[in-house]
Amino acid sequence: MSRGLLVFVLQIFVCLAVALLGAWTLFRPKSFQAFVHENFGIFPSVKPGIQPIAILTRLSSAFLL
Repeated sequence: MSRGLLVFVLQIFVCLAVALLGAWTLFRPKSFQAFVHENFGIFPSVKPGIQPIAILTRLSSAFLL
């Protein structure tokens, strides 16, 4: 496999990963927030009602996509 083809495959993989992360945060922001809270402790825990973190992750996902 040539070096150019390897770089191309790697770029496609990274682009798909970023797009899937953006879609996950766009369509299920509270699920993403709970995942990040449980594994990394960066976001606060998910509580019922409107939360600004879920809104911010949804807005940032539009940038990721």
